[in-house]
Amino acid sequence: MNLTGIHHVSILVSDMERSVAWYRDQLGLTEVKRPSNFVTPVRWFELGEQQLHLIPNDEPDVVSPRHFALHVDDCDGARQTLEARGVAIQETVPIAGAKRFFIADPDGNNIELIQWLRRWDDWSEEELGVPDNGDRVMATEEYRQRRARELPATG
Repeated sequence: MNLTGIHHVSILVSDMERSVAWYRDQLGLTEVKRPSNFVTPVRWFELGEQQLHLIPNDEPDVVSPRHFALHVDDCDGARQTLEARGVAIQETVPIAGAKRFFIADPDGNNIELIQWLRRWDDWSEEELGVPDNGDRVMATEEYRQRRARELPATG
């Protein structure tokens, strides 16, 4: 077996037309035809050599730090474009050798936009230095801390 990459990512959406409009208009993705024998009315979008599939669901997916990442060739330009379109930008912990930020679709599905300035390797932080987190926290840590506060005390 030789795995060669990820073909597509599927996400749940609670309002298909709203989501189709958001992925088309805010991210600029192009919808492509899906197999006509599919019973579930999924919608497919082209994303470079990969695809994003929208699956209808009565309720949005559980909000969590789960996400998929989209590579961009100009992170600063992507940020400016999305801000101009009214998309909220969520800053995150920086990575040496990359620029990145998060956005969320109308159902709260998290999307990371990332521009790698160089390939990550064992020496990246040694060569570039460890970026300052400032007051930024990873979404996974925020989620873990929130869940710890919500869980009933044991004992």
